[in-house]
Amino acid sequence: MTHTRGCETLSELAVALVTRRRVLDSDLFRPERSPPHANALACEAPLFFLSGRLVLAAPNQARCAMRKFRHIPDDISEYLRYNPENGTLTWTKAPGSAMRNCLMGEAAGGINPTTGYRMVYFRGHHYGQHRVVWKMVRGEDPGALDVDHIDRDRANNRIENLRLASRGKNCMNGPRRATNKSGYKGVHWHKACRMWVAKISVDKKRLHLGYFSTPELAHAAYVKAAAEAHGEFARFS
Repeated sequence: MTHTRGCETLSELAVALVTRRRVLDSDLFRPERSPPHANALACEAPLFFLSGRLVLAAPNQARCAMRKFRHIPDDISEYLRYNPENGTLTWTKAPGSAMRNCLMGEAAGGINPTTGYRMVYFRGHHYGQHRVVWKMVRGEDPGALDVDHIDRDRANNRIENLRLASRGKNCMNGPRRATNKSGYKGVHWHKACRMWVAKISVDKKRLHLGYFSTPELAHAAYVKAAAEAHGEFARFS
């Protein structure tokens, strides 16, 4: 099967697209066997430069949604103490009459069983402790940015395990999807082509990296692209 893994020049890409166009029009891609987006990928997909190569880009249908954020109160450090050894927060005084039973030195908040984040309730609102810790230690509100856990342990709020990240970068730190059957992040089996496909999300677009004979080769292409596009936020498994 003819395929494109990336082209160095526009002329090479043009030849590859024409070849793919002919393959899609052949008996190998009868309507009942070809994916509904195959023709669109062959002649209408936008171009994207990656590693000095031209690759095909398709809209990302699984882009990470933006979440609302709440500013951390400036005086929250007057009520909480941060332990740098384990990343936990404890109360130094009660934050109002509604929580007058809070004891000095008592652990603040708890772990949300749904998300795995440590949360703290303060003046009628819930705040992620990782965001509170960032505010208390760094002296700046994370605002619209996410506070990412480097080791992916959402309960580990030691400051050295936290870093600011855009929502898109934070998504790149996630594991492979539960529906992934290849065993490799960014790789899936293309039934019609009978080859392995590598794709990656960059700037809210799904980029097609090519077709490969083995999942290992496809994943190698993904790893290279992820390292370049996402840097320290890249996760390969």
